[in-house]
Amino acid sequence: MATKIKKRGRPPRNGAARPEHFMRAVMILHAYNEARARHEKHAAAITAAINFIRRVIPEMPVSATEVKRALAEFQPQHSPMALRVNHSVLHGEEAAKIQGRYAQLLELSGTKSPMEMGDQDQRRPLHHFTFGFHKHPNYPRHNAHSASTSNPAR
Repeated sequence: MATKIKKRGRPPRNGAARPEHFMRAVMILHAYNEARARHEKHAAAITAAINFIRRVIPEMPVSATEVKRALAEFQPQHSPMALRVNHSVLHGEEAAKIQGRYAQLLELSGTKSPMEMGDQDQRRPLHHFTFGFHKHPNYPRHNAHSASTSNPAR
């Protein structure tokens, strides 16, 4: 009787990713692009992305390698399109309305009841991320040779 041999290594996910991993990638892209828009270098922008995530959600693990993986997946270097993210912080009535919808979704899925969320979760500020595909951002080097200046020594 032949027994089935178990494959070695991690089981295939077939492209499936957990929602919190996508949320972390969206936050990484936002923080990285904001830092690059302030003319920070690549390494400093990676550090800024790590610090942003640690400030917003301290319990979420993040590393420089994870930032580089998210950039490689959602903003490949030679791709004409990239995932762009906008961020806003909602307070008061707007935040309560969106958190109420979220509580309804959780209740419908059977994950959490609105009583478990409590009033404290309804009053805190809400980080709101919107995303879409846009032209890949261009971050030229600050010391790049420009076409307008000519070097007669060459």
